[in-house]
Amino acid sequence: MNGPVFLLIYLLLVIAVNLWLRRDQRQNELARSVRFMEIAKDPYQLACLREGCDEAVRLCVFSLIDRGLLEEKSGAVQRTRADGETIARRPLEKAILLSCTQWTKIDSIQRARGVVAAAKACQTALEKQELLAGAQTRSARLLPFLGAFGLLIGVAIGRVLWAFAHGRHNVGFLIILAILGGIALIIAWRRRRTALGD
Repeated sequence: MNGPVFLLIYLLLVIAVNLWLRRDQRQNELARSVRFMEIAKDPYQLACLREGCDEAVRLCVFSLIDRGLLEEKSGAVQRTRADGETIARRPLEKAILLSCTQWTKIDSIQRARGVVAAAKACQTALEKQELLAGAQTRSARLLPFLGAFGLLIGVAIGRVLWAFAHGRHNVGFLIILAILGGIALIIAWRRRRTALGD
């Protein structure tokens, strides 16, 4: 089989393997059940699900400003009441209010220890409901990923060795295809949200 034909076949293999891996993940992750009404009650969990912990913190800050528990001036916020955290209902709100006893920039709030812990608790809750990919989800994704990755890299290595054995050294495109295919598989394996979360 000549080089261009093999490259075309390998490209089709890369596409097929990536599509198979994503389809396999989707089927496995959609087979689980979740109670969506529990998530819908917490807008910060929804923000965390959509865009991550930083987005949950930003949404919470805007909510606290809207409710009059924080005031904003020139990109910094400060709580308006000394007892604000007793009025707040959710742990993330309480943590933000505790970190805003003086004028504080929003990016500083996002790095405050208590705020980070409260935001991570939102993320952990989503991982337990298998809406975000935690250690358990990535572990379940690992075996199909390794199979797909091994197939792509194995075929590429086999062809490179065959080419070198026959005195051919023009394998650059094949190596590039193998690298790109492998990166696409890694991206699929490390996806932040599960299919259920999507």
